[in-house]
Amino acid sequence: MAISTVQAALRVAEDAPLAAVSSAVVVFDFDGTLVSRDSFLDFSRRYCFGRPARLPLLALVLPLSLLVALRSRRRAGSLLLWAMTVGGSTRAFVLALRRYARDTLPSYANELVFSELSRQVQAGARVVVATGSLPLLVRGLFDARKVGRLPIVGSRFRRRFGGLGGVPRSGPAIATRTRLA
Repeated sequence: MAISTVQAALRVAEDAPLAAVSSAVVVFDFDGTLVSRDSFLDFSRRYCFGRPARLPLLALVLPLSLLVALRSRRRAGSLLLWAMTVGGSTRAFVLALRRYARDTLPSYANELVFSELSRQVQAGARVVVATGSLPLLVRGLFDARKVGRLPIVGSRFRRRFGGLGGVPRSGPAIATRTRLA
């Protein structure tokens, strides 16, 4: 997630009336902060290489996705997600995401940042995790690390035209959801 997204979320939290916020709001970014990489990109690469039959479709869709990316990176990503999942089971995709979060993501966790997250939670701060990735990945990592339930603001996906399409959250949408979380 871009720094500007986190800054927007912090601005919204700072602008909230003190009566509406009983404790401090602390926003943690997931990709690149709590974990040392872009988790969904890493998952997608592993998912596709584990299913080589999907690679020809991805190779066909990639040039179109690059053209779409000139206007909207979110739509380009959604197109690639669709190509990864078309004709497949949503349940199998979600199970693969959960396995990745449980088995792979813990090795990329940033111990210093997780220590600070724990310190903030113990101090009674209102902690929110903001991510451009899927909340399922964050929850999976938190479950693997025995971190309690925290509000998570991130992207979603839904079934469209036989595959999954992304419904990503942009900076302003994440900021608004962070305020409501």
